[in-house]
Amino acid sequence: MAYVVGLVTLGMEPRCILEVDEDGDGRMGRLYKLIEECGCSIHDISYRGTEFRYNMPFELGIAYALTPKSPQRKLVIFEAKRRDLLKTLTDLRGFDPKVHGMRGKKALAMIYECFSTPSLGNSEEIGRDIYRRITKLLPQFRDGRPSVFNRKSFQWLIHATANFAKARRSPQ
Repeated sequence: MAYVVGLVTLGMEPRCILEVDEDGDGRMGRLYKLIEECGCSIHDISYRGTEFRYNMPFELGIAYALTPKSPQRKLVIFEAKRRDLLKTLTDLRGFDPKVHGMRGKKALAMIYECFSTPSLGNSEEIGRDIYRRITKLLPQFRDGRPSVFNRKSFQWLIHATANFAKARRSPQ
């Protein structure tokens, strides 16, 4: 959630496989196309759940493989604790992942560290305010659903963040 709020307040367009319709290529084909289309790729390898899932490291591998084709591509890696990346993907030595400590506010700050420019002004302050608002609204939006990782929730998050950001930036 913090990543989406940060990126939207910076004027970027977050993308997610959840929003891409099936077109006959299957999930892997859609994922490859989506990563290939984006100039930036953010991968958080900290999710562990009850069983370790290899999706994020695998998706990071796809993005890494596409980087030589697009030297301007930006690849950003997040982890919960320093050196988690080396436990999972030793071949990525030399990368400096951003450490968020499983805290959304810290992840949000890291997004601004990676992408903010002086011309974007007070985007980080706006993002922190919007993150607080979205966090308060989320329980009622989820309405008993077990997760926010679905198409409807992803679209709601982008739309709500964009509306809050527009309201914050427009003169009263």
